[in-house]
Amino acid sequence: MVVLTAMYRDSSRSDTVYIMPAPRYTFTQIGFGGTSGMSTLEINNAGDVLIEWAWIYKNGEGVSPSSYPGYRLVAITGMNDAGWISGAVYDSTNSHMVPAYWKPDTTIVLPCPYAAYPYGSTTGINNNGDVLGFCEENVYPYRQKPRLWKNDTATPLEEHAEYWLETIDLNDAGQATGTGILNRYPRTQIGIRWDNNVLTAVAYPFNMYNFV
Repeated sequence: MVVLTAMYRDSSRSDTVYIMPAPRYTFTQIGFGGTSGMSTLEINNAGDVLIEWAWIYKNGEGVSPSSYPGYRLVAITGMNDAGWISGAVYDSTNSHMVPAYWKPDTTIVLPCPYAAYPYGSTTGINNNGDVLGFCEENVYPYRQKPRLWKNDTATPLEEHAEYWLETIDLNDAGQATGTGILNRYPRTQIGIRWDNNVLTAVAYPFNMYNFV
């Protein structure tokens, strides 16, 4: 604590200033022996780090979720603070991905609207257990149809007439983000935000060819 006093025309004023120490950060190098490199994908509020779509750095060591009871995911796309994991599983033919997520002791396969073509994946999960992702359209060119699953029930997100959409992530309020690629040349991009499933397009003012 520092007290500052200033004099001006026979009057004085004192102010108390609290000087706080600067925050200190600890650098932790994450790696597994024998690997030449890796990229970090995501971190939750518990400090668990999702790595390379396949590993979780937790309590100082790398953990393979495949050791978790009831875990069947073959791809990881997100993780919430409770450790629930979004991803995908293979269908019965082992040739297509189906959206799914894991919560303790069980893997939940999420429904898509086309019973004969239930393919897709997820891109994120929030702390309410809502899952963001897509289902593939059942006719050529098999476009991604954005979906938000609440209580394991799919809700379609609004689409754009001129852009092919890809979902990215969502927050605990249920707002979701994504990107859109123009369905004709030149293949410009826009950012996407969904609020209550309603789309807002966000144009990047400087470079329309590279925006996510």
